[in-house]
Amino acid sequence: MKNLDKPKQPPKVAATSKECPFLLVVFLFLLSNTNLQAQKLIVNADNGKMAWHDTAMLNRLIRYEAYIYNGFFDKQIPDSLPVVINLYKSRKQFLAVRDAQNAVITKTGFYSTRSRQCFIYQSNEYINVTVHEVSHFLMHYHNYYGVPNWINEGMAEFFEGLYINEKNAIYVDQQTGRLQKLKSYISNGELDLVKFLGPEMSSWSNKQDIELKYNVAYGIIYFIIKTHPEYIKQILTSLKNGESSTTALANCYGSFQFFASRFNAFYR
Repeated sequence: MKNLDKPKQPPKVAATSKECPFLLVVFLFLLSNTNLQAQKLIVNADNGKMAWHDTAMLNRLIRYEAYIYNGFFDKQIPDSLPVVINLYKSRKQFLAVRDAQNAVITKTGFYSTRSRQCFIYQSNEYINVTVHEVSHFLMHYHNYYGVPNWINEGMAEFFEGLYINEKNAIYVDQQTGRLQKLKSYISNGELDLVKFLGPEMSSWSNKQDIELKYNVAYGIIYFIIKTHPEYIKQILTSLKNGESSTTALANCYGSFQFFASRFNAFYR
């Protein structure tokens, strides 16, 4: 579920020769036995249509996103399984649907586990929001309710940055604002990772701390992917097997304390 409206992002630019599109590189180890299939996309737009170039972009980004998730779980999502996106040009109509489905935190889009469909308000950033919500669809398909909110939302925030650059390559944009806020939490001693990952923080229905939760969740995923992307698959497996978040991280890093020290150092 996407909880906050974001200011319109500046136009994306192609990566420089020194700046490799790291998402295309860091996950290659996942994909040797995975087929890049076309995920069927069904768009129900309240105005009856979506721009052809947006349709083409979404098809490509969602196809790639499904490709990555298939590698995480070593399981193919059948291309016959449709990704259903309900698109609302009218904010009033979107909010009515949102309220009826009790997704009141979101302002721009949500994924319904009941209907297995995405509901998106067609704002300036709706392509990014759609990719975010489709991440929940893919996680739900592979792991139903087997992951905590921090990794479910953190992964969705990460994939939200997917876009196609000037060279027609899929790249991922860094959410600088979220990382800056995370750095301030750490420098001010406001972040307790054990508490954040514990059961007392499992509910994300409190609007008072929801921004902090999204910022930290994204920061954890960004840190892992930037330093040890192979750990994402191991963590998801541990969580699916019923292990706690701290245990799943400790399994990768040797101890949770070592993970915490590396994480904090990365953002100082």
